[in-house]
Amino acid sequence: MRVSLFLIFIFIGLICISHAEVIPEKTSQEYKKDLGETSDGDTMSNGNYGHVSTQVVFPSEAPPMNVSRKIISPMREDAFFEGDVIVVQVAVTSVKKEGLKDVEIWEIPGEGLQIINCSYPVVTSNIGQILDYEKNDKSFLSESDLIIDEALRDLQMRDKSELKRIYNLLSNETKKKVINSSVKQSNESITNLKFDILKEFNNILNNKSNYDLNASYFKVSPSVLDDGLDYWINSPDEVGLYIGLEDYRYIKRRLLEYAFKNETIPNNTTAKTFQAIRPLSFHKDHENLFIGQKGYIYYYVPFLHDRESIIIKYYLKPEKIGLTDLRSIIRSLDHFHEEKNLIKVAQRNPRFEYKVSCDTKDILKNSNINFTYSIKYLGGDKEENRTFPVNVASPKTCDILSVYSLDERKYSPENSKHNRSILLNFTKELTQELTVAAMYTETGSYLSPPRITIEKSSSDFEEDISVVTPVEMVFRMNSETIGVLLLAVSLIVTIIGTLWFGVVQLKQAEKNMKRIEEIVDRTDTLVDTLIRQVTINKFESEKTQSIIEKNTEAITNLTKLIEEKMK
Repeated sequence: MRVSLFLIFIFIGLICISHAEVIPEKTSQEYKKDLGETSDGDTMSNGNYGHVSTQVVFPSEAPPMNVSRKIISPMREDAFFEGDVIVVQVAVTSVKKEGLKDVEIWEIPGEGLQIINCSYPVVTSNIGQILDYEKNDKSFLSESDLIIDEALRDLQMRDKSELKRIYNLLSNETKKKVINSSVKQSNESITNLKFDILKEFNNILNNKSNYDLNASYFKVSPSVLDDGLDYWINSPDEVGLYIGLEDYRYIKRRLLEYAFKNETIPNNTTAKTFQAIRPLSFHKDHENLFIGQKGYIYYYVPFLHDRESIIIKYYLKPEKIGLTDLRSIIRSLDHFHEEKNLIKVAQRNPRFEYKVSCDTKDILKNSNINFTYSIKYLGGDKEENRTFPVNVASPKTCDILSVYSLDERKYSPENSKHNRSILLNFTKELTQELTVAAMYTETGSYLSPPRITIEKSSSDFEEDISVVTPVEMVFRMNSETIGVLLLAVSLIVTIIGTLWFGVVQLKQAEKNMKRIEEIVDRTDTLVDTLIRQVTINKFESEKTQSIIEKNTEAITNLTKLIEEKMK
């Protein structure tokens, strides 16, 4: 009996041992070997790449970590396109009271997904820092990072060498705007100036050289700012490391924050401190995580405290159409997490630009009308040339008579009164012209021309066509036509009135000329009479003068005779 019980216990023990799984954990070196990389030191991190351990892992009710892994943008449910930038964020939070040891994060994109960049991870338990990192993991300034009123005040005063230097780095146009700015300016002007300053500040951040911001302008101990800043501001000729990791952006951001920092007045409880540039709430060792040519992301954290999180945000670019995956491995000393997301990279839907024209928008019922369509192919993903079926559809009250391509000189088959299709060759950024002859069989208003559809792209034209009978056409004159007729009539009346007034004036002028001629004739007669009278008077005068002279001579002779007799 005892032997039987002993054999039963041994049998049960063997069953339990057979169901226990021994999982040997790989070291980071073994993972690198699996991924085709064996050299040490190719990945920058906070410490050693991993550890060697082998342990028995039994399932537990609650894992010691929460893993959040999501694609932030673009937010699409079906697929991504070539040329998209896919932003992935991974957050690992310790929910173990004792914390997590030796946390490793591996992000391994599948074939056709290229890592463009990976922001340097942040380890924190501060919710505000987590939210800030999620919103803006880069060092570039966003609109919410700049308080424009404070920035303008500081740039106008320039009471520190740092501010003088930053002001001198601005363009001449922006300098004038800064100097001439005031609180009386419109909100639109201030907003435009804010974007101008933001653009120029970010240009400063994006400049790899440190000659614009260095020790000669920043009179401050580097310890006040961040570790490593003295390397940047005091060694302008040795910045290779910082350029490789794009740390110059992060360092210059901290320097700008320091330059615009306003110190609170001591012992003044009512004083308020406003900072023109909002400081980054989180600290990063570098701007970006070093990726190199590996094609995957690896990061190691020696210890993660309870409720502490590590956040990584990285950027991918799809380079190949088809299915691929995004694999993630996260493990610690006592936990292993792996997931794989299927990524579909699709061909971008073709895009077109449509325009339509016709001779008139007022169409006679049962009469032919030609619509000319200009279709410009805007392209898809790397599609410069492609053939598409162009579908033409009309409402029930409109019959399609023919569809003709002006460029390719061909007609569509006559398969339906309301639907036609024609194959056309499109070249990116070039326009194809299509003529559709149609006839509206019923009267109506606010009708649309036949609709063009190419794959998932369709035209959207204004419903501004009216179909009328010949009798209605006579009485359907819009206000513009009536205005033109009235203007023409008024011009004709004005011209006739001007001509009539000219004729009347001409007749009056003729009468006046006759009167003048009569007066001239009378004047000539009077002048002739006067001339004759003057001539007569002159003759009489000469005759009288001769008589006087004779009488004078007689008197003279008589006087002489008297004088002689008296002697």
